[in-house]
This record gives sequence, C-alpha cells and structure tokens, in this order.
Amino acid sequence: MFAEKYINWALIRGEDFVMTMNKYIFLLIILSACNVNKNNNTTSIDLNALHDIWALTALNGESFDRSSTRKHPTLEIHVADRKYMGNDGCNSIFGSIEKLTPDAIKFGMMAGTKMMCPNKQVSNDYAAALQAAASFKRKELNLYFFDNAGNEVLVYKKVD
Repeated sequence: MFAEKYINWALIRGEDFVMTMNKYIFLLIILSACNVNKNNNTTSIDLNALHDIWALTALNGESFDRSSTRKHPTLEIHVADRKYMGNDGCNSIFGSIEKLTPDAIKFGMMAGTKMMCPNKQVSNDYAAALQAAASFKRKELNLYFFDNAGNEVLVYKKVD
C-alpha cells in the first residue's frame, strides 16, 4: 500500500518511473538495514565457532575422570555438514545434527563401533547426555551443553 502511494505521488510530481523506482528501492534497502538487529536483548553466536574438536571435561555435572576410560571422550562438530563424530571413551561414534540454532541443538541418533569396553557405564552415560543436550553455550575455550531443564550435561574444552 505504501509503495503504491509513494510511486503515484512521485509520478504525479513528474518524476520518471525508473528514477522513482530507484529511489523506492534505495529507501527499502536503508529501512531493511536499520531493522536487521532490532532485538538487542539476544546475543548472537557464530555457529561456525562450534566447528572444532572438543575433549570432555565434565559429564552430568561431575568432573570427568580420565582413568575410567580407554580413550578420552571427544566430540568433533562439523557445522556446515550438520554432522558430529568422536569417541565415547571406548567406541568411535558419529551422527547427524538435527537442529542447530544460536540457542538450541539436537543431536540425531548416534551410531558407532561396538568394542569390548572395560567400563560401559561411561559410554552409556556419555551417549545419554549427548542425546539429552538441548541447548549450549560457548565461553572462551569451553563448550557447555544443557538438557531441557537447564541442567549441565556435558562440558568440553577445545583441543585443536
């Protein structure tokens, strides 16, 4: 409606149509640029900052004891491909990322190897925590995952 009135007004004043449209397009671009970051209450995270290799430092709110597993659990996130891989302390794991926004994440079903592990509890707890992750926060070299209730389920440190 506004565009129609503006164009009619400009044409009545004797401006040519192309010049009028150029002014209108310029005005729209300026107004769009002014409206880009209207909500100042939210903080934006660069999702590419997640694209890295992360080593587990805490599981379900408790510091991770490295001596309890064969390998150190890691998570490698590939943002562009929406995939993840790593290990759970014993088995190699991989899967897709079903949802990834600046404030939410949802890991898809996990697949992996099935090796004979001396401590299956860590592998099971790790898989459950990864599946429970619903949101995240990156602070400096640490990556935190939280479940739907806001409980911290996984904490990683950047390793590469």
